[in-house]
Amino acid sequence: MGKSLAKTSIWVTILMVIGYVFSFLKEAVIANYFGVSGAVDAYTIAITIPVTLFAVISVSIQSIVVPLYSDILINKGDQEAKSYINKLITLVGCISMAFIVLCEVLASPLIYLFAPGFDPEVHTLATTLLRITLPTILFTLLDRVFVGVLNVHKKFVFPTLSLYVLNLVLILFIVLLHAKWGIAAACVGQVVGSVGQVLFLLIVVRKHIHLRLDFHWKNEAIHKSMKNSVPIIWTVSLGEVSAIVNRMVSSFLFVGSISAISYALKINTVLMQFFTTAIATIVYPLYAESAARRDMHQLNGRVNSTLSIYIFFLFPLMCGVLCLKEELITVAFGRGAFDSSAINLTQQLLGIYCIGILFSAIRETTTKVFYSVQDTTTPAKNTTLGLILMIAFNIALPQVFGIYGLAIAKSLVAIIVSTRLLWQLVKKHEEIKLGQFKKNLPGIVGASWIMLSVMFFIRYIWHIDSVFVSLLIFTILGILIYAICCILFRPPIMYEVLKMTLGKHYSKVSKYIEKK
Repeated sequence: MGKSLAKTSIWVTILMVIGYVFSFLKEAVIANYFGVSGAVDAYTIAITIPVTLFAVISVSIQSIVVPLYSDILINKGDQEAKSYINKLITLVGCISMAFIVLCEVLASPLIYLFAPGFDPEVHTLATTLLRITLPTILFTLLDRVFVGVLNVHKKFVFPTLSLYVLNLVLILFIVLLHAKWGIAAACVGQVVGSVGQVLFLLIVVRKHIHLRLDFHWKNEAIHKSMKNSVPIIWTVSLGEVSAIVNRMVSSFLFVGSISAISYALKINTVLMQFFTTAIATIVYPLYAESAARRDMHQLNGRVNSTLSIYIFFLFPLMCGVLCLKEELITVAFGRGAFDSSAINLTQQLLGIYCIGILFSAIRETTTKVFYSVQDTTTPAKNTTLGLILMIAFNIALPQVFGIYGLAIAKSLVAIIVSTRLLWQLVKKHEEIKLGQFKKNLPGIVGASWIMLSVMFFIRYIWHIDSVFVSLLIFTILGILIYAICCILFRPPIMYEVLKMTLGKHYSKVSKYIEKK
C-alpha cells in the first residue's frame, strides 16, 4: 500500500469506530423507548430474518464484483464494465424481488421457524414487522454491488460513511414517530434508511456506472459470476454452520458456557476487526487489479506486504491480549452479575481465542487472493476441511479440556486452514514467493516475545489496584517495549509502515533509527 492508501485505511478505521458508536446509540434509543419487551423481541426477529437469509448472498456479491469488474474494466474497457454492472444489478434486482414476494407470502411461517416460542400477539406483530422490513433485502444487495464498484476505483471512505445514513435515519424515525407508530417506526426507519444509504452510494458511484435495466444475461461475465458465486456461497454458509455447531456443542456443557464463549469471542472479534477490516477492504481491489493486469510480480509484492503488516500488528496484539486478558474482560464486562468466576472463565477463553487472531487474518487475506485470480474453489475446499476438523475437535477436545476445548478447536482450525491456504497459494502460483514475509518473522516474533516477557515480569512485581489504570499503563508500556525492540531488530516492514504513515517526515525518522 502507498502513503495515500495507508492514510485512507486510517480514516476508514476511524470512521468504523464512529460507526460502532452510532450503532450503539441506535440500540440505546430503542432500549430507551421500548425497554425489554415483546415488541423489541418481535423487532429483533423481523430485522434478523432478512439478514440471515441473504447475508451469504450479499457477501458473495461483493466478493464476485471486485475481481470480475476489475478484470473487465482493465482488459475490455469502461463501457463493457458498465454493461456488466447493469446486467448484474438487473439480475440481482429480479432475484431479490422474487424472494421478497415469496417471503411476504411466507412471513408467518418464517416467524414460526425463527421464533417458535412467541405467543400469538408477539407472533402477529413480528409477522407485520417482517413484511415491512423485507424490502431491505433489495437495497442491501444493491449496496454490495455499489460498494464493490467504488472499492475497485479506490474509493473506500464513502461506503463507510453510507452506514451513517442508515443509522441516523433509523434513530430519527424512532425519536419522532415512536409515540404514533410504536416499534413499527424502527422498521420503517430501517427501510427508509436503507433507501437513503443506496441513494447516497448511487450519487457517489454515478461517474462509474450508467444505471439502466439490462436483461441480456446470456453473457460470459454473468455466466462467470454465477459460476464463481456457488463456491463463495458454500464457503460463507459453512462459516455460519461452524458457528451453529459450536453453539450446539457448548449447550451440552454447564449453564453459562454459551454466554462465556460469546463474551470472549466479542472481544476477540472487535480487536481483530479494528486492526484488519480497513486493510482487508483496501487490499482486495488491489489484488484484483494486479490479477486483472496479469502482473503477478506486483500481486506477490502486495500479498507479502499485507501479510507482513498483519504480523507486525497482530502478533504483538496477540501477546498483549495474553498478558492483559483479565483486565480486558474486567473493564468490558466486570460489573453487576458478571462476578469474579465469570471473569476468570471468560478471560481464559479469550487467552485461547486470541492465539487464532493472526491466523484468521491470514486465512481471510489468502482467500481474497484466490478470489482475485478467480479461483473460488480452493477456499471452498479448505472451508469444508475446516468444518470437518471443527466438528471432530468440538466432539473430542471438550472431553479432555471441557469448555476450553471449544476455544482450542477454533484456534487450531484457524492455524491449520490458514497454513494450508498459504501453502496452496505458493504451490499453485509459482510467481508468489513469501520471502519478504519470512524476512519479517524473526524480528517481529522476537520483539513481541520480549514485550510479553517484560510485561509479565513487571505485572508480577507491580500490582495496581485499579483495573482500568492497570490496563492503560501496561498497554502503553507494551507499545513502548515493542517499538524499542523493533528499532533494535529492524524488521523490514517497520520501514514500510513508517514510510506510509509519516510521509515527508520518514527520511528524518529512518536516519535516526539507523544511527541507533
